[in-house]
Amino acid sequence: MKADNAPSIGVARANGMQLVEEYTDDENERSVVYAVTRSEWAAEKGLY
Repeated sequence: MKADNAPSIGVARANGMQLVEEYTDDENERSVVYAVTRSEWAAEKGLY
């Protein structure tokens, strides 16, 4: 997602995701990647 997309970043963080990568995309704009592993998500939800 674009690095200045605050609403999407907020949703990613609220769902337990963490910033894993930043890069300049094909449009020469800063983009970011947020992710959560299955085990991190399950632990947060109390499934394990």
